[in-house]
Amino acid sequence: MNVEPRFMTPEEVLHVLRLSAQYDPPYVQHDSRMMTVTFETTLLEFNDIREAEIELESALAGFCFGLSYQDDRDAFLLREAEMREILARPAVRTVGDLCHVLSELLHRTSLVPFSIANRPCKSGAIFLTLRGLLAERGISVRDLWPSTPLRLSWDLVIEAVRIAPQHMAFRERSRLLKFLMLPHLLGCGMLLVMIALAILGLGQVLALAVSLAVVMLCTAAAYSPAQYRFPGIVTYRDLCKTLAGEPVARPNKAAS
Repeated sequence: MNVEPRFMTPEEVLHVLRLSAQYDPPYVQHDSRMMTVTFETTLLEFNDIREAEIELESALAGFCFGLSYQDDRDAFLLREAEMREILARPAVRTVGDLCHVLSELLHRTSLVPFSIANRPCKSGAIFLTLRGLLAERGISVRDLWPSTPLRLSWDLVIEAVRIAPQHMAFRERSRLLKFLMLPHLLGCGMLLVMIALAILGLGQVLALAVSLAVVMLCTAAAYSPAQYRFPGIVTYRDLCKTLAGEPVARPNKAAS
């Protein structure tokens, strides 16, 4: 097993850029559009597809380099300034241009060697590496085992992307979040109706209560990151096998 660190290829950086738009707040809903981003896509077009409030240089400093403004402000600001300078270069006009520049800066995480019966086990090496990286970020890993149910977090995604960017999965919305988006769409209309009732003096208390409930429900639907998951990945073992490019065993429903 090759555990030597190496720089990412432009193709790997492209996948990282596609992934980055999914983790910029507010959470992006148009995953299919991100897959249309290619080396030929201009940076202006890429920003239109991202539709994120956070600036591209901030997204690159945070997601691509794993820096947090809250945890390491100075390092984040330095990297952000570097990304801003790169994006301002006349020669960097397309996503491909950006990927080739970033491929000389971004490197993949080297793995902790791990073997079973004197045979290298890549998924096991990825688990040990990922566990150690999460511990370095201050996350308790005392009860973290391969069978532990996966909990999606920014720290986990950041480290997983740098281990195997080409195998990192896109996340998807659960049915619950899709259901909760319905009141988000109807909320404005209902709120206007309640305001009209209040102005007319009909059911003022009821109007206020319903209006507040609608606003709270819509806010929860729009900003609930817990409803995102990786399709088909349930445990840390599943994630590590995915990152290793190995098939993930599915539970046998007939046997149960």
